[in-house]
Amino acid sequence: ALPFLTRLYKPDDWGLLGVYISIVGVVSSVAMLRYEMAIPISDDDVGAANVVALSMIISFLIAIMVSAILFYFSVEIGIVLKIESFSQYMWLIPVGVMFITVYQALLYWQTRKRDYDSMAKTKIIQTREPGGIPIAEEIRAVILDPKNDRMDERTEALLYAAARRQHL
Repeated sequence: ALPFLTRLYKPDDWGLLGVYISIVGVVSSVAMLRYEMAIPISDDDVGAANVVALSMIISFLIAIMVSAILFYFSVEIGIVLKIESFSQYMWLIPVGVMFITVYQALLYWQTRKRDYDSMAKTKIIQTREPGGIPIAEEIRAVILDPKNDRMDERTEALLYAAARRQHL
């Protein structure tokens, strides 16, 4: 899908995506105030379930707070980041934070329940392609390099296949 997407979107759009991912990553890393770390070590399942609920409530409240900040200061944030067009996408930040924090809480719950099969499946789904290992990252850099915009589609497909093979 990436060869198609790189031709569909401009480099500026990829830059917006990078800013979005950075902001969501920072906010979601502190959104649950690290309460999720107590889920696997809780004494019983009832206590762990309460910590899961508390973590989700805290992340929901922080998402609402972030929404309010973004609503009132979206234009100013876009100017500070030097990306005026970013203000139209800022509503996605609280949504992304909620999805990531719920995923984190459920991942810690799965750790508590020793449901490693489900955890492994989600990790496989999240694998970045091409990428994930050093040589595949180098292939990714070649594919995404703007200097290679005249690369033949078959060459690009073969590079993806090579990266995928190395990842296995």
